[in-house]
Amino acid sequence: MDDALDQVPPSKERKTPKGENSEETETPTKVQPAEELLNIEIIPVNPDKTMRIGSHLGEEVKKEITLCLQRNADIFAWTPQDPE
Repeated sequence: MDDALDQVPPSKERKTPKGENSEETETPTKVQPAEELLNIEIIPVNPDKTMRIGSHLGEEVKKEITLCLQRNADIFAWTPQDPE
């Protein structure tokens, strides 16, 4: 059986991106936050349900974000079973 890539029309040929070499494997870099993060409780009766926000935000902004997240806590899926 012929390989499907051998049957691709010339205008649709698969091209190897520049610098890609099957012998070279590059470990992806893990993205890091730009600043320290602060854990906030979204559901006070369940301390496992937290979110992280920037610790360098102003106090009023932290308060508003926390209140918004708490008011909308029911839209977050904490486990795969939550959306049910």
